[in-house]
Amino acid sequence: MSTTPKHILVVINEVDKITFLLQKAVKMSQTYNALLEILFVHENTLFALPEYFSHDADSINKEIIKQEIVDTLSSLEYTQNYALFVEEEDTVHRVQVLSEHHTDLFLLSSYYDSITHKMIHTVPFPVLILKKDSTTYTKILYIVDLNDDNKERIQYIQTLFPQSQIHLLFEHSYFVENYVFNTDFMGMTIDPGMDVSINKEIIDKQKETFSTLKKETGLDGDFIEEMDENLADYINQKNADMVVLHLQDDAFFDEQTFSSHLLNTIDTNLFVMR
Repeated sequence: MSTTPKHILVVINEVDKITFLLQKAVKMSQTYNALLEILFVHENTLFALPEYFSHDADSINKEIIKQEIVDTLSSLEYTQNYALFVEEEDTVHRVQVLSEHHTDLFLLSSYYDSITHKMIHTVPFPVLILKKDSTTYTKILYIVDLNDDNKERIQYIQTLFPQSQIHLLFEHSYFVENYVFNTDFMGMTIDPGMDVSINKEIIDKQKETFSTLKKETGLDGDFIEEMDENLADYINQKNADMVVLHLQDDAFFDEQTFSSHLLNTIDTNLFVMR
């Protein structure tokens, strides 16, 4: 993983999100000294567009939208070079085309059920999905998978958000439902229907691995074997500024997985790492 991104791509789908998203993107661009790319895509079937920004009912006025973005950047006192694209329809494909020209990219976007899942799967780069207006990302909840590269990913998070306080979380049922292990514990994957003694042996191994990760990183964390409440409710009650998930395989955010449910229901910002 690179230390910090060289390019920030902010994806905007609604006119009334222009200022909100550009504020975040500008700050990140300045913090990381990264080139800012702005992609505005109007999806006609998803978002209503104020009359001022449209030619007619079927087309947007690209020049007016571009000017709105330019004026917003000016008001934010952003003086660095940037790239600006204003398009209609097919957000995911347009993001994919732009991302193909990069080896180091960081995506920034609001959450939309019909767009975000596809975009996460399509683009092989980190994606920060904004659900609330956090001015800083000091409280980060990282849902770990206990594979060998956790320390590297934690270091990357700490580099991106140096003022952050990371709290680790391992929740057994979430892990079972969402992961195909690169390193399966003791040569077997966990099955809820498995013999209790074998299952306990694997959980004990997970606890040991989790404890080692905490010691090696100096971070606090919770190992939850059985949760009395919904995991999304637990996360929301933590009042974190950001939740970090690792996209380990292409099925991770499929509609039937619990990760997809989390993406839909947690209230906080979500950082998805590849």
